[in-house]
Amino acid sequence: MDTPDKAQVEDYYRSLALLQSAMTAYLNKYLSINSLPIRDDVIDEMFVSLIAGTPVASGSQALVRQYVDILFVNGTISNAFKTAISMKVLMLSASGMGSDGMQIVRNLLSYGIRAMQLDSKVPESIPEFSRVVNKAVSMINDLAVPVATAKLVQPFLANGRYTILECIGKGGYGTVHKAHDTKLNRHIAVKHLSLQTGLPHEKRFIRDLEREAMSMAGFSHPNIVQVHDFLEDESGCYILMEYAERGTLHDLLEKNNGTLCLNQFDQIRFYDGLFEGLSCAHQKGVIHRDIKPSNILICSGRDIIPKYADFGISSCIGTIASSAGTPLYMAPELRGTLQHVADPVVDIYSLGKVIYECLTGEVGLAISDAHESLAPGLNTVLATACAYDPHMRYKTVEEMQRAFGNAYL
Repeated sequence: MDTPDKAQVEDYYRSLALLQSAMTAYLNKYLSINSLPIRDDVIDEMFVSLIAGTPVASGSQALVRQYVDILFVNGTISNAFKTAISMKVLMLSASGMGSDGMQIVRNLLSYGIRAMQLDSKVPESIPEFSRVVNKAVSMINDLAVPVATAKLVQPFLANGRYTILECIGKGGYGTVHKAHDTKLNRHIAVKHLSLQTGLPHEKRFIRDLEREAMSMAGFSHPNIVQVHDFLEDESGCYILMEYAERGTLHDLLEKNNGTLCLNQFDQIRFYDGLFEGLSCAHQKGVIHRDIKPSNILICSGRDIIPKYADFGISSCIGTIASSAGTPLYMAPELRGTLQHVADPVVDIYSLGKVIYECLTGEVGLAISDAHESLAPGLNTVLATACAYDPHMRYKTVEEMQRAFGNAYL
């Protein structure tokens, strides 16, 4: 595309405003009919983020995510908007501002929108783009809005093989139950995401849970929770996985006044399990991104065995990922940013914080450089793992494990 003149730029933004208006009208109709929250200021903030590539305020992120899901689950809206953004990226590139265009593309990718992947070719001129937008706006105005329907569906788990025993956890991605597999005569854990309305935008949560199941099923390691199956029915979806009879590391620390009450030999084996499970994930190209005590399950046999769970926000090494996680354990370079490149040092930071908590009973946004209960060498290892500058941390889990082992013994 040639560098657009002022009149062409004005025509582009006039068409973009027309498309935005149609999308806003559809969104408001969808929200109103289904009695979902309507926030005009958040809708405006969403469009600024989508079009300009700017981050969304932390207090608006959940609602923006819902609004984006509602809009982009519809193919007509999704392709029209991606066409508009593709045109903008080409215009910026022709004007020597390609980096600004790529920032917009990366920002959209954090919402799961692949802006440059279209169902049709990019218009070759602004007038052609205006015609495409006019046609899309007409189609958006005629779109029927899906209506929520109450679902009185008997969940799969109540229909035979699996018997629910008790609820063992609740979170943003549903409820976790302890259940009994009557066919194999064993206890399992079941993460169940229940659909609330049956509306199309809820399908994203099913796909996210399926992605978590697929990520975990790719591992075969004693320090990563084993996934048995992923199931769907009209009530929602389920991950069936290994049951950890001792609960989480968070539970264990709470019972022991914040620290691990293990002898030195058992502690070494425990920490080696943490290192080796994470090393396996990294060798498979997966960054966990949310390592914390409540995401580490505890099984016991002859030893207390830690197992990584909840890979719900994991990413492949080197990919652009939205910044997510738990603030107390999140690497500092992720706080206040919209996206980042998935890198092992993010998990190394979080693991350092977890081990520091196990050893000292303390948790905070920063660790002490010289904690009185830690040997100087061990304090140095953990301070390196949790360095503010990611370039100063250990580059691999294996490197951290070697340094920790030498300092701990």
